[in-house]
Parts: sequence; structure tokens; C-alpha cells
Amino acid sequence: MFQLIHQQPSQVLSAVLLTILLILILKPAAQKLLLVDKPNSRKTHQNVTPLIGGICIFLASSLSLFIFDDMQSQDLRSLVVAACLVLFLGVLDDQFDLKASRKLSIQVMISFVFIQVTEIEISTIGDPFGLGYSLELDFLSTPFTLLVIVGLTNAFNMIDGCDGLAASLAALVILALLYFGISHFDHLTQKFLLMLLSTISIFLFFNFSNKPSLKVFLGDGGSLFLGFVVSVLLVKFAEGNETYNPSMVLWFAAVPVYDFCAVVARRLLLKRKLMSADRSHIHHYLLASGLSHLQTTMIVLLTAIVLLCLGVFLETDYPSLSVFAFVGLFIVYLSLRLLDRRNY
Repeated sequence: MFQLIHQQPSQVLSAVLLTILLILILKPAAQKLLLVDKPNSRKTHQNVTPLIGGICIFLASSLSLFIFDDMQSQDLRSLVVAACLVLFLGVLDDQFDLKASRKLSIQVMISFVFIQVTEIEISTIGDPFGLGYSLELDFLSTPFTLLVIVGLTNAFNMIDGCDGLAASLAALVILALLYFGISHFDHLTQKFLLMLLSTISIFLFFNFSNKPSLKVFLGDGGSLFLGFVVSVLLVKFAEGNETYNPSMVLWFAAVPVYDFCAVVARRLLLKRKLMSADRSHIHHYLLASGLSHLQTTMIVLLTAIVLLCLGVFLETDYPSLSVFAFVGLFIVYLSLRLLDRRNY
């Protein structure tokens, strides 16, 4: 990864400068277009804040590739186009508050077309239980891949309720992909990951700022965009990887997966709408305990790093125990969340 950075200093610098420039330019435009997040009873911020973080990350990372490269990779071109559509969907939701069912339907359509065009699918889940043979998905490959992409996309979207949280978790996944799967991606995709990491880092600086004149939010557009890109690249990492079982990707995104599944289970038990907004996410629990946004993000991120390290250890030395450990930890976490009767 460091070699990749060393080879692309001008491209990394251009992505960084583009991100800063776009944020400064789009902030006043967002105010005029009412693309802003206003404080309400469910939110903890006190100022009207532009929802342009995702737009800036996408434009800066994509433009830096177009400026320096010819974008010959068909899969990457398809990913950028599909990610742009997902971003646009999220921006529309930011501004017009789309119905959850309509937003989900459009995500499914975009993801399905992307899968058909690129033929990127999870065709096997490997040998996660140590049975001695690979478990093939066959005709279930497309629906399973669709479920993974749409599910993870929304997991990142739903966990974006605290400064820097969704962006930091996405950056962690990108770092893991660059470290463990760099040889699994073509050079152009590697550079795209590096551009994303660079632009997310700049966004986090503005997002964590205490000055209203600098602060920007990721927005639904940004969290959906990052979730979609991360989910697709995790699928690509899982498919055809001869070093690790496909179950390895579970540990890369353990926290968003745990949070998403726990929230869905809680809403089902309480007979609430699955796509309704509430304060039942892990970051809401921590914020309600008196922690600041920065402290909450750091705790969740540290937990994600610990889970990632545990997953790598298990997948490397005890692969047959990895899935059992992942499910077991989730059951413990879900039990703790369900036992907590407080309604945030």
C-alpha cells in the first residue's frame, strides 16, 4: 500500500486538493439549494449543516482518476457509474426525504443491473465450516450477491448518525482491502481505493470540525455511495480469492453488519417498520451514555479494528471456527441490545 502511495504522489495530492476545493465551493451552493441537515428532536447537532461530503468524495476521487488515467477498466467504469446513481439517489433523499420503500427499490434495480453488466457475483462461500469441500451457490449466486450489496449499502447508511462514523468504518474497510487484497484488484482499482481513502481523510477533517463555517456532513448520498462501493469491492474480494474464505469479508465490515442486523431484529420484535428511523443504533446508545461524537466514533472504530484483527487471526489459523465465532459474537451483542429496554 505504501508503495502504491509512493508511486502516485501527484494523484493523491490532486485528490486532496480537489476535495478541499469542492467543499469550499459547494458549501454556499448547498445552502441555496437547501441541501442541508437541520436540527430536530432526533439529532444532536445545533446548526444547519451542508450535506455535501459524499458529493465531494465522489467527485474528487473520480476526477483524479479521469485526469491521470484513461479508465480502461470496464468493471471500474461500471462501478463509478453505478456509484454515481446511488449517490444521486441519496442526494434526492437528503433533499426531498424519499419513501424508504421507493429508495430501497431503486437500490435493488441499480445493484441488479450492475451485477448483470459486470458479472461480479459470489458463486461460492468456500469451506467456512471445515467440511473439506466448497459450498457452491449455483442459481442462488445472483440473489445472494444482490442481498449482500443492498444489505451492506444500507448498513453503512443506517450507521451514519454520528460525526465521522460511517466514513471512518468505510476507510477501515478500504485499508483492509488494500492490505489483504491489493493483488486481487487491478492497478486502476487499487488507485481508486487510494483516492477514496485520501478524500475520506480530508472529509473527516471538516466533519469533525467544531466550527460551523467548516463543518459538513456525509449525507445519505455519501453514506449510500460509500456503502455501495465498499460492498461491491468486498464481493469482488470474496469471489475467486484463493488465500482466504469468502467469510473473511464479514470481519471487514463486522460493526455495520452487527448494527444493521441488531436494529432489524429489534424492530421486528417491537413490531416497528423495518425502514423507520429511530435511535436504536449502537452510536445512539453510546451518545445517550454521555459520550461525545468523537469519543463514540473512536470507540466504535476501535471495536471494528479489534474484530478485524480477530477475524484475520481466525481465518488464517482456525478458518473452520471463523463463522461460528462471528455468529456467536453477534448473538452476544444482540442479546445485550435486546436486554436493554431503554428506548432511544
